Amino acid sequence: SLYFKNKWNLLDFVVVFAGFVSLLPVLNFNVSWLRVFRIMRLMRAARIVLSVRELYLLLTGLLSSMKAIAFGTMLLGVMLVLWSIVLVEFVHPQNVQVTFDGCARCPEGFKSIATSTLTLFQTVVAGGTWG
Repeated sequence: SLYFKNKWNLLDFVVVFAGFVSLLPVLNFNVSWLRVFRIMRLMRAARIVLSVRELYLLLTGLLSSMKAIAFGTMLLGVMLVLWSIVLVEFVHPQNVQVTFDGCARCPEGFKSIATSTLTLFQTVVAGGTWG
């Protein structure tokens, strides 16, 4: 029939047939792997997005901005680590001499680059109210 010559119709048929097969109680084998075909139906929605020019432009713009956001996040991470190195070298020697009442983590906040980066990140995100 003409219905089965279209690949998308054939995929829909396989998905519906697999759904009916999974409902049969006489089967003794696991048919949950047939759910992969349901995920493949999402490709049909992707085809619609690619066929409408405005949706395609919106999607490509979103993906381009995600790349810029990723590079910006990496740059911020590098800057946090660089400033943490400076804090370990200059602030930690002074921080050890200060007595902190009720704060067990405060003297150790700039002991290493990792703890200094964590302290700096917490200070930037939440100020002095973290934890």
